[in-house]
Amino acid sequence: MKTFIKLLLLVAMVVPIGLNLAAQEGSDAPSITPEKVTRIITASASVCEGTNTNSNVPINVNRLYNACRGQMIYPAATLGLENGVKIKAITFYSSGNLTTSNRYGSEHNPITLKIGTTTTNTYADNSSYIEGLTTVSTISTILTGTNTVTFTLDQPFEYTGNNLVVDLSCNALSTAYYRDRSWNGLNQASGVYTCLYNSQGTNTRGTFLPRMTIQYEYE
Repeated sequence: MKTFIKLLLLVAMVVPIGLNLAAQEGSDAPSITPEKVTRIITASASVCEGTNTNSNVPINVNRLYNACRGQMIYPAATLGLENGVKIKAITFYSSGNLTTSNRYGSEHNPITLKIGTTTTNTYADNSSYIEGLTTVSTISTILTGTNTVTFTLDQPFEYTGNNLVVDLSCNALSTAYYRDRSWNGLNQASGVYTCLYNSQGTNTRGTFLPRMTIQYEYE
């Protein structure tokens, strides 16, 4: 009986060794290294949904025949974005459909979108535009036939935290404008100047933030 147990122990020790040698010397199967799979998730964030309206920002649709510019500071707390997400598109919402029936004149010049981040919470005066932003998209028209205007970014913009600066501009030499149209959004607290715009040659601060949907992706 003791001899039998010793034989069983000997077999248990030898067999794994033999299998291991066979795997190393006798197998032609290539070794497989597991690859890392990256999962990209697409999501969206709705910002400043409300019933207030303003025609000046993000850009003055009533005066596109002038050189127009609108810039907004969206507080980080309103965005709901984690650091590191990549913004792919931004959509704004008009108070009504943008069609030829409410457009006067010929088509306007292209509208350029720039974005960036800042720790600034309010515009100190009427000339304190935040510069050094990244140009991310240009669209040739806002004549969408709907009440939405979407800027699809040429390259995703990585959000790294802090407040988000959104800047729209359109050159002059155009005769187009849209009557009876403004932008949906939310009025902010009195004295907190979250937007700065120029549509008639004069810079003006305001406390309005347009409704905006941010499409983004993350891993």
